Amino acid sequence: MKYDTTLKTLLWTGAPAFLALLTGSRVVEIRQTEYPTARNRYPDFVCVLADGRIFHLELQGDPDDLMAWRMYDYYGLIAVANDGEPVLQVVLALSDAAAARLPYAIDHPKLKFSFAVISAESLDPAPLLASDRPDDAILALLCRTNDMKQRVRDILARLKGLGENDRADAIARLLVLAGLRNAVTVVRDEVETMGIEIDIEDHPFLKEVFAKGEARGEARGEARGEARGEARGAVKGRAATLLTLLRHRFGDALPDHRRQQIMAADATQLDAWSIAVLDARSLDEVFAASVH
Repeated sequence: MKYDTTLKTLLWTGAPAFLALLTGSRVVEIRQTEYPTARNRYPDFVCVLADGRIFHLELQGDPDDLMAWRMYDYYGLIAVANDGEPVLQVVLALSDAAAARLPYAIDHPKLKFSFAVISAESLDPAPLLASDRPDDAILALLCRTNDMKQRVRDILARLKGLGENDRADAIARLLVLAGLRNAVTVVRDEVETMGIEIDIEDHPFLKEVFAKGEARGEARGEARGEARGEARGAVKGRAATLLTLLRHRFGDALPDHRRQQIMAADATQLDAWSIAVLDARSLDEVFAASVH
């Protein structure tokens, strides 16, 4: 899923109000999401809640007939890794249509298993917009609304007070998620209308969107030329997200050759590095995670 990396980044870097909407509780500890078996499995997000429960979240953009079996598989891995503790599981569908078509249970003669399926479009945006964490505000874009332009304005008003680098990073993530709601053009136009200043030189994705005025990643199933532009925009979005992760983990100093390496990489490689950065102890360890 092309938005997977950005959504995971928002969860890992801090979206407590968003997680509280899904769990009814407060996150107190984020847990590792690599479970060694005959094949490595990577749940999207695992944490400990304030009431002691283990919470597992999967992000799903499209219907998947095998979703229930995937969640059952994850349940066992996560429970064993956490001393047999019960696991609260939620699949967050990114649209009402996907939520309606996702299985949420297994009903076999000797196996009864279920989990919650929640549509992002059903969530109340108010707690996210009121949160003091900018990543919560960004995720409000996915919540229910009858006025996307006003929603974008409310989010940008929250981001406007950030420092220059943080503001640019946040708007890059907002633009990536805007592709899920066909709202890239709305975000770009409102940034300009509201006079929000951002430095786009270190963000090729932002530079392309604002300098050329092209809304990448909005339309599905359009002409081949537009589809290729969408794919390029998605890759640039992944690169911007990885730069944010690296800055968050290792500070602002990133060697020029590493930045060039990121900008030349394809989507698969960028995803591999984004996963590696979560546990790596150095930049070299991140870039050792090659898929080629």
